[in-house]
Amino acid sequence: MTCWSLSARNISAALTRLLTAASHDREDLRLEDFRPEQIRWAVETGLGPWLRLCTRGVPRAATSPLWPLVQGADLTARVIMGEQIDALRRVAGDKVAARIRRAPDELVQRIVSGWAERLDAKRARDLGFKAETSFDDIVRAHIEDELGGKIAN
Repeated sequence: MTCWSLSARNISAALTRLLTAASHDREDLRLEDFRPEQIRWAVETGLGPWLRLCTRGVPRAATSPLWPLVQGADLTARVIMGEQIDALRRVAGDKVAARIRRAPDELVQRIVSGWAERLDAKRARDLGFKAETSFDDIVRAHIEDELGGKIAN
């Protein structure tokens, strides 16, 4: 894990500004109002896509030397989401994948915000637990474990 040597106050100020803008669907934050270490921190902690959304309405954002980092974080998030949807389609079919809709879900957001950001599963592996190795495997495990092996139609 990289440590950007940010104080809690610096993180809090950047996070508050970003989350407030995101919650109001604002796209007018100025990237230059964030220090480089705050931008790197946002990208490293998974907030890069929100930073891109909240600054994309300001043309000068694209001139920042850190803009490629912000764009890369957003692209990575989109690629991963696309891979997950493709896996669902392969395993469960087009009909199930067609149910996906892009909409905020407060309950899911609260659950995910409580997850550990960095996880070392060495102890679990040492105990014999095995992790899935692909999104397809994760979808299959969910169907087996949570849906009794049946795909909901």
